[in-house]
Amino acid sequence: MLRNLREETQKQFKEMIINEDIVRQIEEDEMFQMGTKQGLEQGLEQGLEKGLEKGLEKGETKKAIVGIINMAAKGFGINMTAEVLEVEPDFVAAILKEYKKKKEIMALLKKRGADVERIAKKLKVSPILVEVVKEDMK
Repeated sequence: MLRNLREETQKQFKEMIINEDIVRQIEEDEMFQMGTKQGLEQGLEQGLEKGLEKGLEKGETKKAIVGIINMAAKGFGINMTAEVLEVEPDFVAAILKEYKKKKEIMALLKKRGADVERIAKKLKVSPILVEVVKEDMK
C-alpha cells in the first residue's frame, strides 16, 4: 500500500515538475531518502504500538471473561465479581447473559471450518467469549 502511494505521489510530482533532472536530483537526495525511510519506520513503529495495545486490551478482556465465568460457577454475584475483577457490573451481566449460549457456541465450533468471528456475529456474542469457549473445549 505504501509503495502504491509512493508511486502515485511520484507520478503526480513528475507531472507538476516538467524537468526530469530536478525530479531525479530530489529522489537521489540523501535527505529525501532519509525522510522516506524515517517516515516508513515511524509508521511501522506506530502500527506495532497500536497492535500491541489492542493485543493487551484483548488479553485483559479475555482474562476478565474467564474470571467472570469462574466466579459465577462458584456462586459469586455480579457486583462482587465486578468489584474483584475491577470491571463494570453491566459488563459482568452482559458476559453472563452471552455465556448462556455456551452450548450453541460449542455446537458451532465443532463444525468444520468454524470461524470465531462468524459464530460471534451469528449468536450476537463477544468474539472473545467464543475464543474462551473454544479454548475451554480443548
